[in-house]
Amino acid sequence: MMPSHPLPLLVALALSIPLAAADAAKAKPITLKPGPLAFDGQALVPAAIAANSHGSSYFSVISHGSSGSALHSAHLVRFKGETSLTVAGTTFLIAGSAGDERMTIAAGKGRAVPLKQKGAGYEGVPVPVGKRQLILAFPDGGVNSRGAWIWWMNGGANRGSWDGAELSLYDEDCDGAFRAGSDMVSVGSGVVFVPIGERLAGPKGLYRIAELNEDGTRLTLEPDEAPAGKLAVKGAFSGGEAHLALDAAGIDAVAVQGKSIAAPVGSIQLKHGLVMNPARKAPAALIVAGTFKAVEVAAEQSATLAVGGPFSVGFTPRNDGGKLKIASDLVISGIGGEVYHNFKWVGPPQVLVNGKGIGAFGFG
Repeated sequence: MMPSHPLPLLVALALSIPLAAADAAKAKPITLKPGPLAFDGQALVPAAIAANSHGSSYFSVISHGSSGSALHSAHLVRFKGETSLTVAGTTFLIAGSAGDERMTIAAGKGRAVPLKQKGAGYEGVPVPVGKRQLILAFPDGGVNSRGAWIWWMNGGANRGSWDGAELSLYDEDCDGAFRAGSDMVSVGSGVVFVPIGERLAGPKGLYRIAELNEDGTRLTLEPDEAPAGKLAVKGAFSGGEAHLALDAAGIDAVAVQGKSIAAPVGSIQLKHGLVMNPARKAPAALIVAGTFKAVEVAAEQSATLAVGGPFSVGFTPRNDGGKLKIASDLVISGIGGEVYHNFKWVGPPQVLVNGKGIGAFGFG
């Protein structure tokens, strides 16, 4: 039996079609492809800072050596002779020979092959994860008469483009799957990563994650209707730029010096970051919050987060036989009260009194 009033039903159906199309137009599907990290073998995640810090000291996050600078991961193995390491279901046997300072690796029951030196560490090793491949990276390591040590991490990321910025997904737990909470995301940086959450702060707006394929090759974003403003990072560094991890009113966000991101209304707090040398693709210093004061973002307004110089040096002097002596654990603070660790001196720091140079620090 035909309904007595078919016309209203037809009108309702006709109206539903353009609404669905409009909703689909708002969504932003992003295709990502697996490949090496934007900064070869370098990825800073929160777990790496926690693993390499001791109270208020951060002496191990960045290593500066004659072979180059390297970020340490959250995964460190120290051993004598040999050790086993299981990543993504594959067990490796790693051996270190103090005689020739050589490191070898064998997958499963396979033949041991030398790890090739690369910078401060060794070249990566491919690890099959189902139909995909993970690059097991070794950013730092070595062998001496006391034993061997090696840092390992995922050396790859899934990368795509979002509103003109590069978006990278990072499989932090190396299980071959990308999930909120356990894995990481970076927008515009590719070296500083924050946990994947429900929302993302991008170059042109705030978005919610509607869908994330487990293999990390497709990410669908939908606009977030919460009020937002703009945040820009300003910094003064010699030959470097700041890459920052932020708590943006409850959203984990990444911001890079010289670029703007959308930010929710509220307080923006610095968590940590890096001074990166973009030409050398190397970390120059670790940034931690220190006494940094939160920046407030208002709806449809622009705010600026300032870091870097002019810098101040904090130290405790002592009188030793009429000579001024200063401990080597100097505290370098930036304009916002943020503190810098793991920096590498380029020449001895100059000493100024009332703006006048009176000499330079001596080391040793």
